[in-house]
Amino acid sequence: MKIVLMSLMLLILHSCSQRQALGTRDHVFGRKGKHVIWLQVAGLESEHLSFLKLDQDTTDEMIPFERMTCMGSFWSYNLYELRPSPNNGFLAQTLGSQKINGTCSDLDRKSVWSYFQDNGYEVGVFEGPSVLENSLLKLKSCEGDFNILKNSYLWSQSEGKGTFSTFHYQEATGVAIPGTYFDKSCHNGECFVPMKTNVTSLWQQFTKKNTKTFFTIRNFSFLEALKSKNTLKAKESLKEISDLINFFAKEAEKKSILLVVTSSGARGVELPTMGSKWSEYLKKGKHVIYRNSRLLNNVWSFGEGSENFCGIFEESDILRRFIWMPEKSILNLAF
Repeated sequence: MKIVLMSLMLLILHSCSQRQALGTRDHVFGRKGKHVIWLQVAGLESEHLSFLKLDQDTTDEMIPFERMTCMGSFWSYNLYELRPSPNNGFLAQTLGSQKINGTCSDLDRKSVWSYFQDNGYEVGVFEGPSVLENSLLKLKSCEGDFNILKNSYLWSQSEGKGTFSTFHYQEATGVAIPGTYFDKSCHNGECFVPMKTNVTSLWQQFTKKNTKTFFTIRNFSFLEALKSKNTLKAKESLKEISDLINFFAKEAEKKSILLVVTSSGARGVELPTMGSKWSEYLKKGKHVIYRNSRLLNNVWSFGEGSENFCGIFEESDILRRFIWMPEKSILNLAF
């Protein structure tokens, strides 16, 4: 009997001493970040990262995307379209639904932000300068039980019309009460403050004021640059996104953070070979074939809860992976 007990104790001690790792890095499983950051980047696919990787002095140096804990893929289609628009794809991710057509009829269920609000998180959404007709503002006035931005902040890097509230990175504005705020630096169709400056400033103010936050950044600038074959602008946009990832990764050393980057409507490209053709491509967009958007899109994650985004799954499953916890029911959610 003593031998059996000793064997059981040794087995328990051995299992407790095992090192937990994910992606060859130490990782603690089953936690929910107190600050969730979600970057939605329209048009992005993994091969685009070569814009950054091959532009360095040495390819041995890691880019911020390579420091992410986990990378997954998801099937991007819905009940209406095989290749939905990026905006409809992001709505599918936000609402956990495949019935998406970009109208008020989509709002027949709770958004991922609502689940976090129910658990004490303050929700803020930042829309970059090229969102335009994809803005969530067009859904804000929808009537019904499920208002996608109820009790949330929406910061729009655009010029407001009529009477409106503003934010500015040098002022402590835009985080006092939930509502819609427009960038004070935008005039005559041009915004003079970079997206990264706005995002980092607002996020620091937002997290200083609230102990638990869900902060979403919507970026369509990268896709717009790809569509116009402006490779220098696309590279600049991707560099800004990469710098944001680096910023939040450093913040994760001080705060409890989950960082998730998702694409939608990933624009397929056939990149040129190395050498002079590659140089001309980066400068002038030459020697590249543009394909249809991908059926498989990518998700990258870092920090507490990042393990939920590994693997291949449906686009509408993004919501469940944000809120899923071991031994927790989606109908009785508590972080």
